[in-house]
Amino acid sequence: MDTLTAKKIRLAVIGDDVKELKTLLVSKGSFSLSFGRFPLLSLAYLYGASKVVRHYESALSKVSDYVAQPEETEDYLLFKKKAGKALRLYLGGQTITPVEMASVVGDSLAVSAHLKGLPNTDRVKKIYRLTHAQEVKKSGNSIVVPRSKKPTLKQITAVLSVIAVCLVCLLGGVVALEVVPPSLGGEGTLESPLKITSAELFSLALEDGSNRYYTIENDLTIDATTWTSRNLSVNIDGGGSTLSVKGKVSHSLIKKLSGSLSNLTIKFLDTPDTLPTSSALFVNEVTGSMQNLNVYAEDLALTANSEGGIVAYTSTGNIRDVKVFVSGTINEVSALEETVIGTLLYKNAGVVSDVEVSLDVSLSGDAKSATSSDTAGTFGDAIFGGVVGINNGTLTRAVVTNGSKVVSDTLDLAGIAATNAEKASITHATNNATLTQTTATSYWSPNIGGITMRNYGKISSSTNNGALTATTNQNEQNTSIILGGITTTNTGTIDGALNTGAITGTMLAGALNLGGIGYLNEGATTNSTNTGAITGTVTETDTLQMEHHLAGAYAVNIGSITKIKNDGAISGTFSVESSAFVGGLVGLNNSASASINNCQNNGNVTANTTQQTNKRLFVGGVVSYLLGRLTDSFNTGSFTTTSNEKAVVAGAVLGFTRVESDITGQLYKSGSDWSNNYYIPELGYECGIGNFYVQGIFSSSYMDGEDVDTTPTDMDTLKGMEVYW
Repeated sequence: MDTLTAKKIRLAVIGDDVKELKTLLVSKGSFSLSFGRFPLLSLAYLYGASKVVRHYESALSKVSDYVAQPEETEDYLLFKKKAGKALRLYLGGQTITPVEMASVVGDSLAVSAHLKGLPNTDRVKKIYRLTHAQEVKKSGNSIVVPRSKKPTLKQITAVLSVIAVCLVCLLGGVVALEVVPPSLGGEGTLESPLKITSAELFSLALEDGSNRYYTIENDLTIDATTWTSRNLSVNIDGGGSTLSVKGKVSHSLIKKLSGSLSNLTIKFLDTPDTLPTSSALFVNEVTGSMQNLNVYAEDLALTANSEGGIVAYTSTGNIRDVKVFVSGTINEVSALEETVIGTLLYKNAGVVSDVEVSLDVSLSGDAKSATSSDTAGTFGDAIFGGVVGINNGTLTRAVVTNGSKVVSDTLDLAGIAATNAEKASITHATNNATLTQTTATSYWSPNIGGITMRNYGKISSSTNNGALTATTNQNEQNTSIILGGITTTNTGTIDGALNTGAITGTMLAGALNLGGIGYLNEGATTNSTNTGAITGTVTETDTLQMEHHLAGAYAVNIGSITKIKNDGAISGTFSVESSAFVGGLVGLNNSASASINNCQNNGNVTANTTQQTNKRLFVGGVVSYLLGRLTDSFNTGSFTTTSNEKAVVAGAVLGFTRVESDITGQLYKSGSDWSNNYYIPELGYECGIGNFYVQGIFSSSYMDGEDVDTTPTDMDTLKGMEVYW
């Protein structure tokens, strides 16, 4: 089949165009097409092409031998997003069969249909566990797949029937619920609220299903051991009073807050033993508003056996002007593939603004149960978010206060949010907490992000001032340390970020990745600055020859960075056999489409290796290794080393790049492009580019550096150029 027809078939499938597909699938051979790892039916499930599935599912499900076509990046990126942790099952490039794709997207009906002829269900079970955190159960010789979240036609009909009955009742008359006696000084309006003067009346107010208004007239104390979780649909103004909670909390005090709660201090007097399962100590679900609250959960000694939040679990409502004070210990023992714990909130899908969190917390996890790299991620792989766990909404002006600190052994850390989701935003957030992770646990790889661990959405005008420190005392070489001043991984956008916190990573062996802004940039980063010192040390002989990446902005860039500045000092010390890439701005610019534009490094670089030969330390004043594009950038920072010169490659702009030569020996760029870049000479670098790998027509070789399209200048001249800012 010709390539054009194959592409048309793919577009018809993902566009759910059955009419077009009917004209293209003219032979049974065309049913066997597979675009990389994605057969036609798998593509249909991936893109939710319901018409294609309805017409061709039976025929396509019978195909077992596939005719390979090139894989499209668009398909992979969508699969990566939907598969989550199940992506690890396909690192070897295996075909994603229809039953596996149906499992990834959670189409239980399709999965069940395919399972009838499937002898081995292990992969389906793994996908449900990794992607959906669900356990597939056995039933005889088959398995029971969790039902899809999408309602069936029967369910929709039943709901409509209930609504119809309710409408009839409403037409017949409405009976007002009068739980709290109106004699308590008020009419329940905003101007004349009902008054709460005791714990009993507070309990009764929570049973009021109206939207009336209440005020708390004095401090109250409730007993958590006898308290029944209730919904709060009314509007309660605490009037500055304090609600004290005595006894050990075993479930959230408020089940659903659909009304409003404001101007109240909540204090937990007795330390709970366990964080409520998939819930929180105070509110399970917020759909209304919480405003001007102070919450104290101090001297904790909590065990967490699931994801959760200290104050609230989930919110689609509005939370603002809330201050949270948390101290003590949290021991995470969840059996989930990944557990996320948030201080204010586990998951935000609403609006959170003007909140402050004060932390003095020690965290421990059960990753100590791991006995190999294969099992390390399945035992307590957990992340702690200083404000929220997962942000799916808007998070504005969130602050973790000065003096806050979080220490951990096998929980990864994020100053503000563990994850900032694709359409979510974090704006004007500030982390001041020191975040420290120290572990001797085998196969555990510490990860810390100053603002977030993973950014898929947008971060703007946000600052990390907290020092990030990770130390691993294990000697397992297939582990890593990943630290990022703003985030570890960015696939979204970052604009106007500032990191001032020192970033320090120390390990015996493994891969060390430190970045003033982040570890990996797959998205776009603009107008951001790092002033924090970056310090990395690897002490043991690295027989696996792992790579290390240190940089003022990103350890690795495969996206775009524009108007980024580094003023922080960068220092790296590496062991024998290690290959290290140290860049003033970027360690590895590692994609032909990756770009660096109008950036500057003013930070001094110090890098040493115990390697004596073989050039394993690569240093670039702007970029250590360039594949892609570098334009309109400059370096004013110095470079020093005490290492053997045979082991070091250093360039004032580029440390190392690749070029090609024609038959006459003329060099030309291939895969990389750099122009209009400058540096201040006599700062420890001999030339603009440290070393070239020259790919010739008949042979290849390495060539010592030159000033190819990299220009030495002085500071006064540089300041007069358009590239300077």
